[in-house]
Amino acid sequence: MQDQYTVSFTGQVIPGFDIDIVKRDVQQKLKVPAEQIPAFFSGKPIPLKKHLSMNDALTLKNRLENLGLMMEMSSESMMNLSFDVPEPPPKLEPSPVTTEKDPYDYQRIERMQAEIERKQSLAPQRIDRYEDGQDAVPEFFSLSFDGRYGRLNFINAWVIFYGVLMLAMVVSMLFLPTLFILVLLVLTMIASIRIMVLRLHDINLSGWWVIFYFIPALNVAFLLFVMLMPGSSEENEYGRPVPQGPWYGVLILLALLLLGGLFNEPLRQAAERQSTTQTRYYR
Repeated sequence: MQDQYTVSFTGQVIPGFDIDIVKRDVQQKLKVPAEQIPAFFSGKPIPLKKHLSMNDALTLKNRLENLGLMMEMSSESMMNLSFDVPEPPPKLEPSPVTTEKDPYDYQRIERMQAEIERKQSLAPQRIDRYEDGQDAVPEFFSLSFDGRYGRLNFINAWVIFYGVLMLAMVVSMLFLPTLFILVLLVLTMIASIRIMVLRLHDINLSGWWVIFYFIPALNVAFLLFVMLMPGSSEENEYGRPVPQGPWYGVLILLALLLLGGLFNEPLRQAAERQSTTQTRYYR
């Protein structure tokens, strides 16, 4: 029977890595909640994945070590062995008397570690996705410019974004003051720039290329380039590939183009008739 292995995080960062950058990567790529980061780096071992073959365990261990995490791999068969070694008698020492409260709440840290293990057991696909060499798709409602958007993710975000924008504009013009509309336009510009930048990252281009989107003579060609250009299949300067999104954005976009083509001619004829009627009236 093939031996199985457990990959564990020792709770320490490999010397030479910036601990703040390591914590940020762990929060983004392993999806560890921000409030549980201190417990994750408490210095106590945390098993991340069990029952792995040697090759899978080595692959996962190497990838996590590239993030700066100090990892260890242990054989589960060796862990199950027990040896009859007598334990030394406990050494009794007087407890120091202090009036200060212990700054480390060890029970709280243990509870947080248990919560991390519970969430990891409920969502093993997070580690599986990491093993597959992919990062998580950046969240839609966020101000972070880190990560990549594939073509489908970009189109889906674009369709959702402008759909919500159109609805908000209609509601704001009917019920809300002008100041709210101005704030909405500013947020719209920031969100559209972010979507473009994440898509440019997938093509391994700097986010500064988004300037071409605001040049009237080039914006349409630039938008088509961003929509159709395939992204890097491997890890690039801005991260690893992300899973492609569903096709609903493309279908909605095609449906809108089809409806626009069907109703374009009737709307043009109606506008011409109305213009002719108004001209006769003023004569």
